[in-house]
Amino acid sequence: MRDYLLKLFDHERWAMEQLLNALEGYPILPERTATLLGHMHVAHDFWFKRMRQLDVDGFNWWPRLSIADCRKLNTEHAEKWQAIISNLSEPLDSHTLTVKRRTGVDATLRVIDVLTQLYSHSVHHRAQINMDLRNSGLAPVNTDYLVYCLKHGAKEK
Repeated sequence: MRDYLLKLFDHERWAMEQLLNALEGYPILPERTATLLGHMHVAHDFWFKRMRQLDVDGFNWWPRLSIADCRKLNTEHAEKWQAIISNLSEPLDSHTLTVKRRTGVDATLRVIDVLTQLYSHSVHHRAQINMDLRNSGLAPVNTDYLVYCLKHGAKEK
């Protein structure tokens, strides 16, 4: 399971790299695209803080970040998640994290569920960005997981 999660988070790094490479070539980004880029990256920061039991009160979910800032964060996040996931002992579903929800109530979450949520959160927002690009007459960016797999080890016949 650890290897699978490492692969998912490497796909995350690769997909964001593909997206940022394409976005650098566009003269003007759709407004929501720029907003979602920052949001996707700070979501990682939010969960790094939660994993370390740090305070997240007043967290800024919607910063405007440059593509250069996003690129730097993408690299940092990939390294951090690789280290966190690599250090989890098996069985991975035995690790939990207790967090204070916005309601003030504590909740205990499985770390594997947090990681799955974070990964799917990025997939969701990359799809929104691709729709924004398409609706603006720009080419969407193929960041599909299977494209990543084919480029990183799967065999075509």
